[in-house]
Amino acid sequence: MVGPRRRWLALVAGLVLAACGGPSLAPVGDGPHGAAAGGAVDGCRRALPDDDPHPIRDGAGTGQDPALTGAWVEEIAAEVQTAHTDVLGGLWLDHDAGELVIMVPGTEGRDEFERLRAEAPEPERVVCMEATHTEDELRDLQHQVSERLTPNGRPLVSGTDVVTNRLRVEYEGDLAEAEEALGELAGHPGLELQVPACAEVVPLPDGAQPLPGGGSTCQSMEALFTGTLVGDPAAGCAWFEDQQGQPTTVLWPRGWSLTEDGTVLDHRGEPRARLGDAIASGGGNVPLQEGQRACGTGGEDGAWAVGTLEAAPAS
Repeated sequence: MVGPRRRWLALVAGLVLAACGGPSLAPVGDGPHGAAAGGAVDGCRRALPDDDPHPIRDGAGTGQDPALTGAWVEEIAAEVQTAHTDVLGGLWLDHDAGELVIMVPGTEGRDEFERLRAEAPEPERVVCMEATHTEDELRDLQHQVSERLTPNGRPLVSGTDVVTNRLRVEYEGDLAEAEEALGELAGHPGLELQVPACAEVVPLPDGAQPLPGGGSTCQSMEALFTGTLVGDPAAGCAWFEDQQGQPTTVLWPRGWSLTEDGTVLDHRGEPRARLGDAIASGGGNVPLQEGQRACGTGGEDGAWAVGTLEAAPAS
């Protein structure tokens, strides 16, 4: 079901990225529904400017409107999201206004909107809002962006923001690097590209060695590994051993490092643990990609991807 704020159509995330499958797509342009179409759709809400403090945008709503929880809302949502992605830009629920909002790019989706509204048991609650891109166009854009950014090996998350009718991409790397990889897509009117604050990396301290892995500094994982932190500062490698002394291959988050005295620093330069410490690590098991460097000798086809690390309290 469509959420009250944003609906993420697809997520491309992870500590170790694999290239997206499927055939290459034709270049995404403005298209028949894109920026070139221009013009307002009569009777529709105006598109929200980027700096509009609308409660749907900033998450400050008044709660769910019971009128928007009926089966008819589910039915319209299912039809818009499956049968009309080529002419409509999705829909969202404005619980503050008690309205189901259908995104209408240009005039081609207006007929479908009018039909859906006429068939609704409460047509006064079904409204339209100006849009620039159809769902299909934003999905095509998402595939192309993923194809171009994934080879950089940086974690990323992408999904469409229905309210703003744009593809939002959070890239855990250098913004200029991402724009270079995107080429002409970097200036696409339907793309919002940003580096989240959680991905900002400080320079390594003198004498510190980068730990291999390049994983996400933003993703959270609940699985927990406990053991001992071991490693070799000269080689810039640290890994875990379990209570039986068996090593576990480790992939570290981007920007983490190991100092000469055996301290593991995170991407902010904050100490997390020292070699020899009993540790607790949030993370998860992931497959190793071809040519990917990891620390430890716990296996050749998989590794523990570190999300969090702290020295375990003494028992």
